[in-house]
Amino acid sequence: MKQVNVSPERQIAPLLFVALSVDAVVRPFVVPDQISAQSAVWAAAFSAVSVCAVCAVFFRVVSDRSLRLLRSGRMAQAKAVLLLFAAVTALSGGSSLVTTERFYRYVSDEPTLSLITAAIVLLAALYAVSRGMLTMTRAAGVICVLFAAGAALLLISAAGSMRIENLSFSAYPFSGAALRITTSCVFPAELLCFLLLKLPMHKSGARCIRRAVVWMALFFAGAAVAAELVLGARAAQQMQPLHTLARLGGLSVFKRFDALHVGIWLLALLMKQSLLLYGTRTAVRGLLPERAANACLPAAMALTLAGAFVCAAVPQRVVGVVLSYGTLAAFGGALLFSKCLGVEQ
Repeated sequence: MKQVNVSPERQIAPLLFVALSVDAVVRPFVVPDQISAQSAVWAAAFSAVSVCAVCAVFFRVVSDRSLRLLRSGRMAQAKAVLLLFAAVTALSGGSSLVTTERFYRYVSDEPTLSLITAAIVLLAALYAVSRGMLTMTRAAGVICVLFAAGAALLLISAAGSMRIENLSFSAYPFSGAALRITTSCVFPAELLCFLLLKLPMHKSGARCIRRAVVWMALFFAGAAVAAELVLGARAAQQMQPLHTLARLGGLSVFKRFDALHVGIWLLALLMKQSLLLYGTRTAVRGLLPERAANACLPAAMALTLAGAFVCAAVPQRVVGVVLSYGTLAAFGGALLFSKCLGVEQ
């Protein structure tokens, strides 16, 4: 049966939502920002508005024809933009791989060797990409349901420990929000992977990104508020606050659900890794000649591994800032490419 590359919006949206929102439950392993939930809500709102504004301008100026020419890599300008796409998605994939390995080591009583864990995750992502985007989106739909159900279960199990007096309110929450914005990835690289898909961007594409980003921001804000309602000021000091909630929560005779949540979150991390690897492979395909098509996926894996080594050696805060500005620069490169073509909507 012929593999279908174009996936409808209702299947792409869950994949994008899971890939964006998993960062709310599995955070990069850095020293916590120690900002309040109030500041985190403002930071999430700013991120959502910024991404939606950039995408709105981008889709108004750049046409589907420009994106098709960009993905083909037939022009020197397109190859330059695709090189930036490949670098950003590979670095983001490497960062995700490092975070997944560290999170597994964080939650495991007897952690596996780091290289073995990273190899298993990367091989699983390789298999997902080799099966095609249609298979990935179908799997993402199931994982999205599990992810949402797990979030609801976490909220219900922790509801008994929530205290409104634990919330802290500041007259100047924007200083904390500015700290979160300047030390995290405001423009996620997963959006670049979305641009590399063969979708009608001006119809379903823009709407899909907008919905996924808004739901992601709501999820981030809700996670921050829930953690502070239970943990109070200690929530800002936790390395993984939602995992702490999962360990503390319980229903009836079931005292802990952390193993269930960890399993769902690892699946979500795997989907994010697969999406980033798919994006890197698609960008590399436009850079290599057609006769080297079989080398695209191995080259994408090599770039992701290189990105993982870089992310393991560089502070995660620096990586987040580089990825944010790199994604924005990639959007700008695609915009300039469209202008150079003289293609108008």
